[in-house]
Formats: sequence, structure tokens, C-alpha cells
Amino acid sequence: MRIVDFLLRRYGPLSDSGNIKLGDFNLFWGENEDGKTLTIEALIKLLFSKGLKSIKGIERVDEKPIGSVRIKFSHNKTLSFPEKSNLSELLDISPESFFNIFLIRNSDLSLSDEGKFYTDITERLTGLRKSRIAKIKDRLRKIGRLTRTLEVENKKDSRMLKDRLLKAENFVKRVKEFLLDSEAKKYGRLEEELVKSQEKSAFLSEKLKALKNAKKRQDFEKYSRYLEDFLEISKRYAESKVFNNDEYNKLIQLRNLIKMETERIDEIKTALKVTEEHISLNEAESGEASIRLRHLEKKAARAEETIKPLIKRCDALSQKSEAQNASRKFVLISMIVSALLMLFSMTGTLLRTSVFFFTTSAVIGTVMLILFGFYIRYLMTGAKLKREEMHLINGAAEFGISGNKVDEIRKSFSELNSEVEILREKVANLQNAGSALRDKAGEKRGEIEGSREKIRKFSTEIANILNNLHIKSINEYNLKLKEKSERKSKLDSLFSILKDRFGSIEGSTQDSVAMWRGKIDGLENAARTNKGGEDDRQGQVEFSESIVAEAEKQWAEANDRSEELINIFSSIKKKIEDFKREIDSILQDGPVNFTVESIEDLKYAKERVEEFLNSYKREKDNVITALNILDEISRREEEKIGSLFGPGSDVSQYYKRITGGLYSSVYYTAEQHRIMVKRKDGTELYPEQLSGGSYDQLYFSIRAALGERLLADEKGFFILDDPFLKSDSKRIVTQMEMLLSLAESGWQILYFSAKDEVKQHLKKAVDKGKVMLLPIPKTDF
Repeated sequence: MRIVDFLLRRYGPLSDSGNIKLGDFNLFWGENEDGKTLTIEALIKLLFSKGLKSIKGIERVDEKPIGSVRIKFSHNKTLSFPEKSNLSELLDISPESFFNIFLIRNSDLSLSDEGKFYTDITERLTGLRKSRIAKIKDRLRKIGRLTRTLEVENKKDSRMLKDRLLKAENFVKRVKEFLLDSEAKKYGRLEEELVKSQEKSAFLSEKLKALKNAKKRQDFEKYSRYLEDFLEISKRYAESKVFNNDEYNKLIQLRNLIKMETERIDEIKTALKVTEEHISLNEAESGEASIRLRHLEKKAARAEETIKPLIKRCDALSQKSEAQNASRKFVLISMIVSALLMLFSMTGTLLRTSVFFFTTSAVIGTVMLILFGFYIRYLMTGAKLKREEMHLINGAAEFGISGNKVDEIRKSFSELNSEVEILREKVANLQNAGSALRDKAGEKRGEIEGSREKIRKFSTEIANILNNLHIKSINEYNLKLKEKSERKSKLDSLFSILKDRFGSIEGSTQDSVAMWRGKIDGLENAARTNKGGEDDRQGQVEFSESIVAEAEKQWAEANDRSEELINIFSSIKKKIEDFKREIDSILQDGPVNFTVESIEDLKYAKERVEEFLNSYKREKDNVITALNILDEISRREEEKIGSLFGPGSDVSQYYKRITGGLYSSVYYTAEQHRIMVKRKDGTELYPEQLSGGSYDQLYFSIRAALGERLLADEKGFFILDDPFLKSDSKRIVTQMEMLLSLAESGWQILYFSAKDEVKQHLKKAVDKGKVMLLPIPKTDF
């Protein structure tokens, strides 16, 4: 038997633990006041839903815990507590005995009320009742009113039982003779007829009274009920007058207005959400455009400073180059002509020496040099223009302005400025649009707050109306209106019934009620004065004239026959009275709650006396049989105590194994109700003479052995609440080793502690997985 897991949802200030799965050795460690004791109390109350009133120390929280504990048994059946069963009933063990064995609290390993505990456990396991057998035998002899020699007592205490038994035997014999004589003379049949005639006469007399009074009684009951109903409903109707349709319609209107404003808020919130999305988009786009504008403005400004002067220089050089183009063509032609002339003059000089040709050649050469100088100048202007254009192209490229010509670059530069202006206008438009959107969002929020204010106002009006009437809802108001209408309808119906029967006083309901009550009281007085039989008192008689006539006829016939039979039996009445006096002297053990006035009564009296004789004979035989059985049980049960303690017992084996053979046996002295242990050297000691560690080991051995016996040779679990709180470090080591040994042998340990030494000593076992370290569920304070 082991706890699989447990779940504590709520127990006083204890917070939800969640599902906690358990292993063989479970150390619940936490600080003091962390919920250690409350957790143990909750587990106890979940396992034992009954029989906890006598258990001390589990009443810190006056409530039942909410949660469950699942326990798995050796047959692989798992039960959930408290849902499926009560552990005390399941194991057939009292909560006191269970706690003494499986629960250790307050640093006390000893067993509470030890003597009584061993007696109860021994009797629980072996069936031994020696301590009670003697008392039971005395009680049986007292019940059987027997002496120790098993003779019938003849004392005042038994009301001279022996004499009464002899009288009873004589009485039965004489009554039998009398009844035989009566039967021969047929007295019994006549007596039976007399009884029936008298009963019939009495019955018909009561019936006549009941019939005559039934009408008044029925009228009284019926109209009393009508009047009480009328008064009660009048009172309730007066209470209902505070509810009216106008106020109800107002509540409905206010509720509809709240619904309308709520729906309007939802619509505005939807529109506001769209507007806020537009604002987000606008802010993103505006921010992006602003960044781009700043970039372009910087770019345009730098281009203005760098590119524009270059364009101006290129324009000036271009104009100068264009102006020189016409002269350049003339100079080029002149150079060609001069070259031809020079060639001609030089040819002439070669062919014919002449001053003319030399002079002409000199003049033409001089002209050619002058023309060549002008041409070189023209070429230098064009080259300079090309360099400036290349400089312009390269400078424009640095700003991302493309173009291979001055005009293309000029156009691109102009487009850059235009783009700056367009983007500047776009940023301004986006900012204006964002401002408009934010204004619109503000208006929407204002509309929402306005609707909420209206809702608060309408809700306050509704609450004021409902609170003044001490109701909780409009639906309840509607129910009150329906109740008011139903009460009015019932009130009118009852008023009509009472008015038809008793009349009414015009214009005064109160006076009418007083008049009705007086007339109904008159019916009650008549019913009291003329009380009928039992049927009449129970309201079972229905009034009928024909039934009255028939009842009167039957009553006269029964009464005449009764008088005739009474005369016959007057002679035997005296004999029956004599028998009656004898019965009173015999049946003294209890009241004689029957009459003896007829032969049938005498037969019954004879049976009662015979029953007295037979009952005592059976009682005496049963008591003697029980005494014989108890004698045999007492002899046999003496032999059973050795199975729990003594050499070779489970307790001794456990203790010998845990102490390493230092102690060989554990004894139990029935006379003193005490435990004794025998050391291996033969020395016998009481538990209080042992060392602290041996003392703890002894009581753990007792618990383990007795627990295993109670669980039908199955291992169970121990719940420990800091059992070694007062132990020193050396003793704690021994105790931890003992607990680990028990866990390895199959016992489950639930150890609750706030002591650091315990955590430290079990650290290696925790690291190796032999011990599960679990937190104690926390408290909410």
C-alpha cells in the first residue's frame, strides 16, 4: 500500500499544491510556517473522512480539505480518497490505531496510551478478548439470573424468579383446563360475538356523531383555509404594490439605452481602431518622407554649391568656343592657302633664284606663323571646355546626377530641385493629414467617454430603483410583477367565495374579514362541542343523509344483541378476574399492557405466560451455551499473544536487523502492558533504559511489524512530521540510515521537515535518486 500522488486544492490558508507524485522516500522540506503541519492535517482528513473527533492536533482549520489522495494496493488496484472510500473502513482499523502506527508527530516516536494500544492491536490481529471474557461471563450470568452453580436465582433483585416460574407452570395448566371446559360449552364463540357486537355498537355510535358533525367540521376547515389564504395573499399583495408597470417599462427603456450606448461604443471603437491604424500608417509614411526630404535637401544644397559654378564656367567657355569657331575656320583656310602659296614660292625659288620668291616666302611664312598662333589658341579654348565638362560630369556623378553633356546635367540638376519641392509638399500634406486623423481619433475617444458616462448614469438609475426595492435584477422585477398579478387574481377569487358563503360589508374589506372570522369561529365551536370519533377527528367522514339513517338502524341492532350476551357472561367474569390477579403476580419483569376481560383475552394471557416460561428457558440455555463457549475461547486465546512479540516474532526480527543484532528479542508483558527488549548478552531492558537511537529504532520496528501485520503482510507508508527534531547530529545520521533501510525494504516514507540537518544528511541520497526532495505547499498569508 503506497501513496501514488496527492492533490490539495484548498485547505484553509494552504495554496493549491498541484498534483504531487511520490516515490519510495519523499522529503518535504521548507521553512517553519510554510504549510508543513497543514499539509499533513489535510492528508489525514482526506484519508479518514470519519472518526477524527478523538484525534488531537488536527483542528487548526475547521473545514474539510478540497483535494484527493490516490493509493495503490498490492493487487494493483488504485483508489482515490475520499471519493471512493474511507481508509479506516477499508483496512478495518480505527483512526487512533492507524495514527499510532503510521503517523509520527511532535518529535515523539513512542505510542500514545501504549498499554491500551497493544491490547487493542493484539485483539485486532489475533481476536484475543481475554480482558473482557471474565466480564462478559459475569454479565451473562446476571442476564440469565443464574447463580455460579447455574441455578435459577430466587432473590428480590429477580423478583423471586424461581417462585414465579413454578406459579407460571401451574397457571398454564389450570387455564388450559378452563379453556377446554369453555370450548365444550361454546363460550368462546359467544364471547367473540359479544366483543364484535360491542365494538360495532361503539363504532356506529361514533360514526353517527361524526356524520352529524362532519358538515360543520368540513365547512369550518374549508372556509378557515380560504380566509387564511385570503389574509396571507392580501398581505403579500400589499407588499407587491410597490412594483408597477410604469417603473418596469422605465427599467426596460434604461436597459435598452445601455445596450444602444454599448453597441455605439463598439462601433466607435471599431472606427477608432481604423483611424489609429491610419495614424500609424501616416506617421510611418510621414517619417519616411521627412527623412528622405532632409536627405534630398542636403544633397540639393551641396549640388548647388558644387555643380552650379561648374555649369556657369562650362557655359562661359562654351560661349567663348562658339564665338571662336567662325574665326578658327577662317584661320584654318588661310593657313591652308598660305601653305599652298608657301609651297609655290619655295618651288619657284628652287627653280629660279629671285628676290620676289624669297620675299614672298618670308611674308607668307610670317603670316603662317601668326595664323598658327591663333589656331593654337582656339584649340586650347576647346580643350579647356572639354576638361571643365569632364569635371562637371564627374562632380555631378558624386551627387547621383547623371548626364554626359552640360544640358543633360543642367536638366538633372533642375529635376533634383523639383523633386525636393514635390517631396516638401508631400511631407506637409502628410503632416496635415496626420493632424486631422489625430483630431478625429480624439473626437472618437470623446464620443466613447460620453457614451460611457451615459451608461454610468443609466446604470445608476437602474441600481437606485432595484436597491430601493431590495431586488437584484430587472428579471426579478418582472417576476415580482407576475407575482403581483397572480396574487390579485387569487385574492379576487377568494373574496368571491367568502362573499357568496357569508356575505360582505360594502366598501370595507376589513369589516368583511371580521364578519367572516366570526361566522367561521361559530363553525369551529360547533365542531368542538360535537366531536365525533377518530375518523371524524382525522377528517375522513363525508356527510350523507342516507348514511346517517343506515348507521342508526345498525346501531340499534348491535346494542340489543350486546345486552343479551352480557347477561350470559356475567357468571364467568369472576373466574377470569381471578386469573388476571395471578397474571399480575407472575409477569413482573415489565408492565402487563393488556387486559383480561374475556375468554379470548385469557387465551392471549396464557400465551404470554407460556412465552415468559419459554423465553426464560431459551435465555437460560443460550447463556449456559455462551458461558461454555467463552470458557473454551478463554483457554485457546491465551496462546495467541506470542505471535506478535517474543523470540522469532516480526517485531523481534525487525529490531534485530535494524540494530545489527545488538538486540535479539522484543517481549510484551501482558500483566504490565509494557515492552521489554533482550540484548544479545541476555540483559533485559525497558524502552526508557535504551539510548536515544535504540529507542527510536525500537518503536520504528514495532510500527513496521505491526503495520505489516495489519496490512496483511503488505508494506505501507509512514508520515513523519519532524520526528527527530530534538536529535543531535550523530543521532540523526543513525535515524536517516534507519529510514533509508525501511524505504529499501518496501516501506514508503513521507518525511516533512524544516530542519537543515535533515536536508544535509539526505543530500547524497537525493543526488542518487533514492530520496525525492519536494517543496512543502505554501500558505497564502
